[in-house]
Formats: sequence, structure tokens, C-alpha cells
Amino acid sequence: MKKRLVLVKPPEISRFNFGTFSLAVLAAAVRHIADVTLIDATNLACNEAIKKVLDESPDIVGITVMSQESVKSACSFVSSLKTNTENTPVQPTIIAGGHGASMNSESLLAAGASAIVYGEGEKTLQQVIENGIVPGAKGIICYGNGGTIKGNPSNLFFHSIALKNRQET
Repeated sequence: MKKRLVLVKPPEISRFNFGTFSLAVLAAAVRHIADVTLIDATNLACNEAIKKVLDESPDIVGITVMSQESVKSACSFVSSLKTNTENTPVQPTIIAGGHGASMNSESLLAAGASAIVYGEGEKTLQQVIENGIVPGAKGIICYGNGGTIKGNPSNLFFHSIALKNRQET
């Protein structure tokens, strides 16, 4: 059975409004191993966005944090999502990615994210779906061993495909 993945552009007032495109790229990379739903909650109230996410019964929630100015609203969303799932039978794994997440990983982890995906996210997201959060894994920042653990960056997804195709011919 495929895992349920919900990819979210969280509520925020932002001049950047292309986050769902980035999420669509991620969705395309993992649709063979997950049932994916995209939610553009940019203009929703936080409680409305949380309800939309939880209505999907996700195993994993991926949140895009597009810029430095997106961090505060993303942290608020992560914290609210974490609070709203504390007493549920299944608590989704919450991950965040994007430039803002990579630059502010500590803030998002403290807000309740299980991990930050940094660098090219396609391959890392596949690994999270298949293996969960593994401290020290490529492209992952998470808590472990009493501190923050940052794995090496992932290889570029499309570069990896090109190398594989070249080896097969």
C-alpha cells in the first residue's frame, strides 16, 4: 500500500507565489511510490489549511518554505499541525524543504518538523517515503544523538537519471 503524501504551500502573505510548481515537481518524482495530494494554502487561514491537510489522512506532510520571509509563517503552520495531530492515532511525519527551510532548519525543527530536506529534494523525498527519517542520510537535517545531524547533500535527481541511462546504453 502506498503512503499518503500531502505537499503544502502553507498560509502566508508573500510576494513569492510559485511554491506549488516546486511541489508539483516533487510530486512527479514520487508518484510511483506515494499517493500525492498538493494543497496551495497560501491564502487560507492556518486552521483551514490544517483541516485540509488532515482531511487527507497523510502519512507524510511536506511543506515548502520558499524564502527567508516565509519561515515565520511556516513555523507557525508546522507548530499548529504538530499540535493538531498529537492526540491522533497516526501522527504524520512532517518535513520541510526549500531555501527558507535550508537556511533556518533549527527554527523549523524546534517548531515540530521531523526533518528538513535541503538541496535537491526529489531523491531525498523518495528516501524519506521508502525509509523514513534516517539521521545522517543524504539531504536530511534532523535531531539525533543529542543535537542536530546534517547529512551530505543529495546528488542531483536528474543528473542521477542521466548517469543511470548512460550506464544502461
